[in-house]
Amino acid sequence: MYLYFKVLFNKLSLKDFFSIRTGKKILNLKYNSHQIFLEKLYIDLEKSYEIYDTKYLNYFLFKHIDTNLFLSQFFSKDFNSFRFTKVILISLARNKKICLPIPPFWFNIFEKKGLKLSKIGCYSLFLLQGLFKILVCCKIIINLIIYFISNFIIKKKIMTTCYLTSH
Repeated sequence: MYLYFKVLFNKLSLKDFFSIRTGKKILNLKYNSHQIFLEKLYIDLEKSYEIYDTKYLNYFLFKHIDTNLFLSQFFSKDFNSFRFTKVILISLARNKKICLPIPPFWFNIFEKKGLKLSKIGCYSLFLLQGLFKILVCCKIIINLIIYFISNFIIKKKIMTTCYLTSH
């Protein structure tokens, strides 16, 4: 879990960068190309939304939104920023279990590809990431409410001031 936070906050050491290179070499030896292996992994993860029933968001709030597309876009953001790739390569180089904030139905896909996962760590990070996103959304909603209330009060004061000065 510590490694994911190091990557997340961009606090990698020189040893970590050498581990990334070593992880690439390990995948190159096993699968002839680390890029192709990781690309196939990401494609399998994207396809998993079609295989598994991930309609659990539809039951609560989002009945008109395709949750498979929503979740796919949400998680592909982390893959496109290479956070997950760095954690996978460093974990392979250090021969440690991978710990990423991934949904539980991805565990089998990682294991089929021969990657060892810390299931408890992955699930914990997944829940922490979800709670963090909810808190950020709540903060934004509260800020919007405060903004609209303050604008309403200011407009009301201006209107009463204008009314009093005109009479």
